[in-house]
Amino acid sequence: MESQSNVTLKSRVEGTTTIIWIIPEGTLVQPPVASQIDGEVVAIRDEGKKKKTILVRGSDGKTVAHPVKMGEYTVVLVKKGDQVTAGQYLAGDLCVQLDSSELEEREKQQQISVTRAKADLEKAQKDVELKRTQMESEIASAQLAYELAQLDLENYTSGEYQQQVDEIKGRILVAQQELNQALEDYEFVKRVAKKGYKSQKELETARIAVVKAQNTLETEKGRLRVLEEFTYKRTLKEYTENAAEAKRQLERARLRRDAEMAQVVAEFEARKLMYQLELDKLKRYQQQIEACRMIAPQAGQVVYANQTYRRSQPEVIEAGTVVRENQEIIKLPDFSQMKVDARIHESKISDLRPGLPALIRIDAFPDRVFHGVVDTVSSVPLPGRWPNFDLKEYEASIRITDDTTQIEQLKPGLTANVEIIIDQREGVLQVPVQAIVTVGDLHFAYVLTEKGPERRRIKIGDTNDTHMEILDGLTEGEEVILNPRTKFAAEIAELEAKFGKPKEEKVPAVPPGKPGKVGGHAGPTVPGKAGRAARPPRKGVGAAGGPRPGAAGPGRAGRGGRKGPQGARIPRAKKRGPAPGVGPAGGRPKSKPGHPARRGGGNAA
Repeated sequence: MESQSNVTLKSRVEGTTTIIWIIPEGTLVQPPVASQIDGEVVAIRDEGKKKKTILVRGSDGKTVAHPVKMGEYTVVLVKKGDQVTAGQYLAGDLCVQLDSSELEEREKQQQISVTRAKADLEKAQKDVELKRTQMESEIASAQLAYELAQLDLENYTSGEYQQQVDEIKGRILVAQQELNQALEDYEFVKRVAKKGYKSQKELETARIAVVKAQNTLETEKGRLRVLEEFTYKRTLKEYTENAAEAKRQLERARLRRDAEMAQVVAEFEARKLMYQLELDKLKRYQQQIEACRMIAPQAGQVVYANQTYRRSQPEVIEAGTVVRENQEIIKLPDFSQMKVDARIHESKISDLRPGLPALIRIDAFPDRVFHGVVDTVSSVPLPGRWPNFDLKEYEASIRITDDTTQIEQLKPGLTANVEIIIDQREGVLQVPVQAIVTVGDLHFAYVLTEKGPERRRIKIGDTNDTHMEILDGLTEGEEVILNPRTKFAAEIAELEAKFGKPKEEKVPAVPPGKPGKVGGHAGPTVPGKAGRAARPPRKGVGAAGGPRPGAAGPGRAGRGGRKGPQGARIPRAKKRGPAPGVGPAGGRPKSKPGHPARRGGGNAA
């Protein structure tokens, strides 16, 4: 059992320091009052001995009142005119006051160093500005030449070149049309000449006109190709180089400016860095002084973080004790928020998820049951403990959800047993796992009928350590035989030879019955009564009597139930009984802390 909100106050002062004052152990402290907005503290009003009000005005002019309940150890941390941020403490209970006299003296000396560094920085900044203005004219001239070169380049690529292309394409279009006309005339003259209406001379003239039109078209296409592949590239390269050269001239002007300003800029950067170093050092001293006053960050009860070592004297927290940096001084457990840290075995971790309900029984309150919910589940196993270093367990945190008045009665360190409810189902037909025979992918059960034992092929569902859900093949009230391998070994061997090697059956060992005769002869097959069981049969024990060790006996087929902490499903009854093999009906099933079962019928825990 631990507090869900457990805050530890540690020394944040560098090196070592001394506790000047500390709040008495066992004192109940209240949570601090934090500013709700960014703004300025405009007033601190006294409203009696037990109450004050701090007014903070935001940048929008809105004023927010922060009431402070003044306790015996409550202190106001701000004063009128202070600038505060949202979340900053305005008042709270003082828990520890550390010695800050040496830090305060260092802060005063550092304040002087910061003032000098700031004056040097301002002078260096003015020198830089003066030098920069002297170089503006040269850079402006170079900038103008570069922009004009850019305009020439854009004019050619976006206007002049496209205009030339359009002119040539226009001539190509006209030449194409003239070629088409010449071809038509040639074809016409050719047809008429065959009929004798045109002479060969006229036909030759038409052919020459076609050739001329083709040459004109090819010439214009050649001009377009030369423009696109050669003239354009040459002209573009010329304009591009002009623009690049103008840009390089501009860069050279800037480099000359930078070279002349290098000395003043370097001086400015050095002064700036020096000022920042001095300012950071001052802020660090101020933070260290603030860390000497430790305010309770939440409500809780003060517990001193005394530490004991084997080979040295124990460290006792009290006024006058010298503490080191990061040493724990006070712990503030919040008793209104408690949790249980449980260790879950790796075989059950897959069934666990945040949000599952849980029942919690605490040894200090044996007659009460607390309620909770799974809050977090670790994704990595905990380290093994002696002697089982190979044991893989995962930590799960169960948050207690009862009323605050009940939770506040609990204390850290109490031992608790947790029953986590995985699933709840009603009307589940189930039989003891000892009644099932698995052969390959098939499952069989032996049912005791009026004609004798009858083998049936069944379909199973979910299972746990004691019972298995039946989906098909059996009906409620039928009697099944437990451990049929001892009675029907030959028949089962034939099934295994026919359907293949059986899967490894994970069946719990049958608890031994009454001692048998020397020699270990198997006892008789005893059927159990059919119907809904008020409680499930014990492992390997029939309803009418338990078989001797190694005997095959029948179990019950029943419906409903809860799955116990180790996966045992417990049938529903008018009186809630314990898990199989635990005890008589009427009590709640015992469970191991934090061991959930696989999903199954009924309440699975």
